[in-house]
Amino acid sequence: DVLAKDKYGSLPFHVCVRNHHFHLLDNMMIFGCNLNMKKADGSSILHDMLSKDDDVGLRYLLTKFKDSLNVNIKDNNGMTPLV
Repeated sequence: DVLAKDKYGSLPFHVCVRNHHFHLLDNMMIFGCNLNMKKADGSSILHDMLSKDDDVGLRYLLTKFKDSLNVNIKDNNGMTPLV
């Protein structure tokens, strides 16, 4: 289930990108994965990649899915990923 959350509120695509399993993310996108869905703390995948300085994951997302990502999405504290 692409909408199932773990005990931290992470969605499967968060785990895939965080662990650089990009081939799995490609498959999830076929089944309607929404890259702008947030974890329990309101953070998006972009928040995660930027906070962890994950250049590889960030580059992959922005290269392959730039039209699907909302760079202005706010977390529960009102912060966008680029702030």
